[in-house]
Amino acid sequence: MIEFNCSFCGKALQVADGYAGKQARCPGCSQVIRVPDVGVAEPVAPPPGGAPYARRPVTGTKGGEAKEGKPSILGEDYTPSPDDPPDEECRYFAILRMACGIGGIISAIFCVVAGGWASTSEGFGLGGAAVLMGLVAAFFCLVSGGAGWVLFSYLGKIAVYLYSIDKRLKQK
Repeated sequence: MIEFNCSFCGKALQVADGYAGKQARCPGCSQVIRVPDVGVAEPVAPPPGGAPYARRPVTGTKGGEAKEGKPSILGEDYTPSPDDPPDEECRYFAILRMACGIGGIISAIFCVVAGGWASTSEGFGLGGAAVLMGLVAAFFCLVSGGAGWVLFSYLGKIAVYLYSIDKRLKQK
């Protein structure tokens, strides 16, 4: 057995000798690490007060490239759990957040320009109202781009949790 510590979180890990030199995912912090060669690394107690500062994997001999997919601590391919959000959902929300942020910036610029034009031709009242409307619209778009992400993330986790409960109930 190979005993070593995760170079990211300091968790003590133990794997069979056959996984020497392969890359794996730490079960403690989910970072990809390299399993050292047999007898190279000894477990070291993590420093008091948290994880070590070094952000590099334990090194050994050359080779040991990772398999296709995300490896696990045993060198097998990582299979996503039902709790992991699908990649399409993550991309969709990233595009939505980016569009809201860009929309907020564009609406702020448009209303400030329109407000400046209206204030020169119609008086400050109409221009001031246009500027205020633009800034309010920009605020809501920018907030929905940042805080909306938090809301969508938690709603997605709740939906996945409820789906898994429903699936378990249907299996009974």
